[in-house]
Amino acid sequence: MLATSRASSLLEVSDVLVGMYIDNWERISRFWESKEEISKALQQLCQISGPRWQKWMGDYDAMRTQFQENRKLTPPPTTGKINANGEAVLEISSDLKQAFRAADKIAPYSDRLETSLIPIVSSECLLLSIAQDANSAIGRRLLATGLDVSSLEQSVRYPKHAPI
Repeated sequence: MLATSRASSLLEVSDVLVGMYIDNWERISRFWESKEEISKALQQLCQISGPRWQKWMGDYDAMRTQFQENRKLTPPPTTGKINANGEAVLEISSDLKQAFRAADKIAPYSDRLETSLIPIVSSECLLLSIAQDANSAIGRRLLATGLDVSSLEQSVRYPKHAPI
């Protein structure tokens, strides 16, 4: 939603962080001592304000409700490509591709698709790969927020539960 609200044709690392912030807050917030401070830091890092965040949550909830009622949604305006179904397709930025490649390497589980193994990348895997990227400004800023990298890495490498 953030990328389309910016009329961007690229999905960026900050867009994925916003998604994790909105959808997986309970899972990722445990790696910081102060949930209030990291919430503010993520809002600043990802350039979202309280009212904008609340609007996106309202839009997301409305979208989920419409999908549950099996209604066809009109795709949001975008400068990106349109697929055969008329839906907006955003390209993935090179930084985000790099983060996913790094997350693929540390993912403890994978799924088999025909003869290939596909890594199962959790929010924790992706958060760790973003934070460990020394070339990434967002990664450095995440580390500066007090992210408990050792606890995060422990959670990634030795998860309590296998994925469903």
